[in-house]
Amino acid sequence: MNLRERLRGATQCEHIALDAMIGDQNDFASLSGYAGWLQGMHTFHKAIEAALGTQILETYASLTSVTIRTRLLARDLRDLDIPIVDTHQAQLAVDQPADVLGILYVAEGASLGARTLLLKARALGLSETYGARHLTHAANDMQTWRAFVTHLNSFTAMTGDEERITAAASRTFSVAKAHLSSPL
Repeated sequence: MNLRERLRGATQCEHIALDAMIGDQNDFASLSGYAGWLQGMHTFHKAIEAALGTQILETYASLTSVTIRTRLLARDLRDLDIPIVDTHQAQLAVDQPADVLGILYVAEGASLGARTLLLKARALGLSETYGARHLTHAANDMQTWRAFVTHLNSFTAMTGDEERITAAASRTFSVAKAHLSSPL
């Protein structure tokens, strides 16, 4: 089993819980529900950017679209006249390279579910040019996910690194849930 498969198995419960929370909240049942979800996604991506910082994001530029998605999320918010808020909700910390991989596993893996969410957004009248730019980008950006998985699976783990990657991914799922469940 490669590292991605082990990581997927180790974080399966957190992933299922996040997916269920998004479905249970009916975020895509109305524009107002979507607006709350969109704000939560924007603050979550801002938390990732803050944790990783410019230097790490530049180093991993070919393996992540976080900065692009954050900008597209801001444009989607402006399309719908939703305020862009700064928040001090749950944050992430990076102490070692293994932490970066755990965070990016969650951030980039989100593109896999974007296709389903984009269909729901389109049912609300949103599109790649209005309100759902970030979903369109994520749904069409499988090459970044594939590049990240290749990097992840080729990562030479030192003692404890795999546990750190898993712990960082678990924390990132928890932070995503906090940003998506808390009213801003």
